[in-house]
Amino acid sequence: MAFYIRDWRMLSLAIAVTNVPFLFLSCFIPESPRWLMSEGRISEAEDALYRVGKMSNPTFNRQMVSITETKEEGPKTSSGTFDAFRTPEIRRRLLALMFAWFTCSFVYYGLTMNATSQGSNMYVSFALSGLVEVPAHLICTVALNRIGRKRCLFLAFFTGGLSCLFVDFTSSTSGLFSPLSLSLVGKMGIAMAFNGIYLFSLELFPTVIRNGAMGLCSMAARVGGIAAPLLSNYGEDITFVGFGVTGVISGLLMLTLPETLGLPLPETIEDVECWKSI
Repeated sequence: MAFYIRDWRMLSLAIAVTNVPFLFLSCFIPESPRWLMSEGRISEAEDALYRVGKMSNPTFNRQMVSITETKEEGPKTSSGTFDAFRTPEIRRRLLALMFAWFTCSFVYYGLTMNATSQGSNMYVSFALSGLVEVPAHLICTVALNRIGRKRCLFLAFFTGGLSCLFVDFTSSTSGLFSPLSLSLVGKMGIAMAFNGIYLFSLELFPTVIRNGAMGLCSMAARVGGIAAPLLSNYGEDITFVGFGVTGVISGLLMLTLPETLGLPLPETIEDVECWKSI
């Protein structure tokens, strides 16, 4: 689009217009059954669960959905965001994932901003940097359910990190091992990681602190996005070493976390502390 629209004001307007159709998607997205139940809208929650079940299994019928209201006895306890730091297992998971989220944003936006410096045509290089995300998301979606969450993310981070490290050591100006090719492989790897880290993080945190923990991870990602352009001030060599090192470390950290494929989501902090096997 930037190749044909050179005025930055018109380019910004054209990009904004492409997002208008997404404003109407909220009309077609069903409400969360959990939220409906929390609001006492039981019949609507049952309808939402029925629609989900019907999509998964054509033989699913309305009689299979029945929600019974229960009254809780005793005072209701709540867990705050910082309760995550009080238990060793959740603290370990949170710190590892915060670093991984930092890396995702740091490397992703760093490679995106450096895309125009690779290759002979800045428009082609930037377009390729975006196009590699299409197969990255497709591969990640399949791999997460085939080989598991942590192995998929390990391969994504590790491949992206090594590719960035090799950029500084390649002497080729074209072909498979050119800086542009290695940068694209790195972008593909980190795009896969950015896609999968959301699901993996949600499954690792218990319900009582999930929103708060995800907020801390998102904050770490925003810090990574801020750091990416600052590192570029120190030259391309140091920049790609930074991308590579953080990517490799994040990949290794994924191996220290438990696999969540096919397992029920933890509801309480105690559930996580009892489930420490990898």
